[in-house]
Amino acid sequence: YWIRHSGQRLNDLSPLTILDRGYALAYDKNERVLRNADSVVPGDPIRIQLQKGIVQAEVLQTISETKQK
Repeated sequence: YWIRHSGQRLNDLSPLTILDRGYALAYDKNERVLRNADSVVPGDPIRIQLQKGIVQAEVLQTISETKQK
């Protein structure tokens, strides 16, 4: 039971499973996962991994969390 439960939990946390739920992963020009809007600037290329495909894009504007409040 424990092994089966652990295996299911690992599957639930898999990046591919997360993409299946409609989320996307965005990467900077150095292939690092974007976690903060301040880590890119306008003009930077980014890559967005979707469940089915990849979008190549360019940053137009960033809005940091502190600016939203």
